[in-house]
Order: sequence, then C-alpha cells, then structure tokens
Amino acid sequence: MTTMTAPDLDLTSATPDGLSPESAMALPPSLGWLQALRDAGRARFDELGGIPSRHDERWRFTSLRSLLKVNLVLWDDEHPELTAADLDAFAIPGLDAVDLVFVNGAFAPELSDDTAALGERVTCLPLDRAAAEHRELLEPALNRLAGDSPHPFTALNAAHLRDGVFVHVPDGVAANKPVRILSVATSTE
Repeated sequence: MTTMTAPDLDLTSATPDGLSPESAMALPPSLGWLQALRDAGRARFDELGGIPSRHDERWRFTSLRSLLKVNLVLWDDEHPELTAADLDAFAIPGLDAVDLVFVNGAFAPELSDDTAALGERVTCLPLDRAAAEHRELLEPALNRLAGDSPHPFTALNAAHLRDGVFVHVPDGVAANKPVRILSVATSTE
C-alpha cells in the first residue's frame, strides 16, 4: 500500500487553518461554480463553529472525542494498486449490478463496471465530468444538499467536495441494473 501525501485535515480545530483552501485541492477554472460551492461550505462550517461539542444542543449526547483522535487525511490522486480480485471479498452473491468503485475517496474507473449497462437514457458519470457536462442538473442538487444546512459535517463535506459519482435517471425511465457503490479504504501505513 502507498502512503497518502495529501494535507492532513485537522478536525481538532475549527479555525480557517483547519480548513485551508489548499487542503481541499484546487479545481480547474471551468468549474468555478463548484469552487464557489466549496467556499460556501467552508464559510458555513466556520459560521457553525466547526466541529460540534457537547455544548451544542444537537450534540449534547454524542461525544466526538474518538473522531478527534483520528488523523484523517484528504486523498490525493494516487491510490494503492488494487485489482478486481482484491474486491472479490465484497461481492454480493446473485447481485447483477453495475459496480462503481472508490478507493480512499477517489473514483477508480479501472475497477468500475461499464455504466452503459444501465441503459441508454441513464447518465452515470464521475463528478468532474458531470460538473462540466451536466451543470444544469448537478448544481441545483448540490446546492440543495449543502446550501444553508444546520449540520457542520454537511458543510465540511461541501468544503472538501472533489470526487463522486453522478447518476441521473429521468422521470419515467428505469435503469436496467442497480448501481452498487463500493468505497474501499486502505491503510496509509
């Protein structure tokens, strides 16, 4: 396994240093609207006071101490070399689905199935392509999810949004197969 070299995400701090724009990694200028959404997520996270504590009414019965002890890192473009055989342990017997695989948060097209099997009118793309090709569908959905959420972790997620999958099934259309998203986390040690 390879060691991830992306900047550490310091969850012990709600200051801007803990959520520096560099830690979220830059997007190309053509995706300025997505960068604006990330910036808004960062501002909202700061506005909400960062990581909640038991002093926050919604979190008074939930301790996040164990989360704060974990050294989380943001992924970079490198991910360990995995093969389809490495993923066999996650197979669901009898399930005929289109698998979309993410390794340490990064979409792994080489381990994912061809999405054409979903059907002609079903759109299934990595987030970066969807942002460029289907902004009119993606932008309202992301804004609705991240917008003015009262949840700091939703804002934190928006601030670091970089990869994902976009699936669009028009009204009246059914996909030929289900989509199974497999997220594999590997050790950095």
